[in-house]
Amino acid sequence: MTTTPTLTGIDLNVDGTIVVSMLENYDLRILQVGPTHPNYSRVSELVSKFVVPDSDREALAAEILELADLQRVAAESIHQVGGVINGRMTIEDGQVMIDHEPVDPVLERHVLEMIKENGKLRKPKKNKANWKAFAKFVDNLYANVSPHVRMQLLGWIESQQSRGGFTLTEDGHFIGYKACTGTMENPVSIHSGAAYVDNVFHRGQIPNPIGAVVTMKRSDVQDDPEVGCSFGLHVGTWDYAKSFGPILVTVKVNPADVVSVPTECDAQKIRACRYTVLKHAENQEFNTLYADDADWDEDEEANDEEDVCECCQDEDEDGSW
Repeated sequence: MTTTPTLTGIDLNVDGTIVVSMLENYDLRILQVGPTHPNYSRVSELVSKFVVPDSDREALAAEILELADLQRVAAESIHQVGGVINGRMTIEDGQVMIDHEPVDPVLERHVLEMIKENGKLRKPKKNKANWKAFAKFVDNLYANVSPHVRMQLLGWIESQQSRGGFTLTEDGHFIGYKACTGTMENPVSIHSGAAYVDNVFHRGQIPNPIGAVVTMKRSDVQDDPEVGCSFGLHVGTWDYAKSFGPILVTVKVNPADVVSVPTECDAQKIRACRYTVLKHAENQEFNTLYADDADWDEDEEANDEEDVCECCQDEDEDGSW
C-alpha cells in the first residue's frame, strides 16, 4: 500500500545545502536541495517559516516535500508522456531511463532545466508539451544509426548548454543556427556545395529560404569527426554561427540526421544530412521548448484540462555551409 510522504527532519549543511528527510512507503528517503536545485530559493523560504513555532507545519511540510522531490515530478511527467515513445522512457531508482538504461548526464541536466522553467513541481501538466518534445527527442536520438554519433552529439548539446541553452521543438528536433550570405529574402550558403532544397537539386551556393528542407545523401556527408572541413550540411551553435556570416537563420535538426560532430571546433558545429530552415535568427533561443511552438504547448494544456567551418575559411570549397 502506498503511503503519503511524511517530513521527518530538516538540516542545513555548511555549504548551504538543505537536507530533507522523508518517510515514504515506510522507507526513509533523504532529499538534498543545494544551491543549484531549481527550487532552492522557495524551499529556503519555506524552511525559515517551518521553524516558527506557531506556523502551519503540516501545510509547509507538504509543500517542502513537493518542491524538493525532483524524482517525483520527473516520474509524474514521464508517466504522462510515456505513450509518446511506447513506454521506453521510465524512472528507475531515481534516474531517467531509456530502454532501461540511464540517459546521459547531459540529458539529465536538460530535465532539470525543464523542471526549473515549469516552476512548482505539483503542476507538471503546465509544460506537458515540453516533456513530450523531450521524449520525442530521446526517441529520435536513439534512432540514429550510430551509437558513436550519439555520443558526439551529446558533446555538442553540452556545448549548447554551457553557452546559454539547448532548445527542442515539438517534434523532437533540436535548434541550431546557420550562417548565410546573399539577402534576407534569399539567403544562401557561404560556400559552394551540392544539396537538395525542397527536393530540387542545387549545385553552388545552396539556397536557404525560410521554411525550406535542405537535404543531401547521408553517404555523401563526412562521417569522420577528426576531419575538420569536409562535405555535409553544417549547423552551429549561436556563438559559432553568428561570427561566420552576415545573415543568420534558425534551423531545426532531427538527431537521427546527424552524421558527425567535428572535434576541431570544440564541438560547436555538426554535420548533418538534413535540416529545416525555420526563420531569420535575431536572438538565441534560451528556453527548453522552441518559442514558436508556444501555441502548440497551449493547445496541449487545453486538451489536458479538457557549409564549411570558420577555422578553415581559406580551404577549397569542398562542402556546404
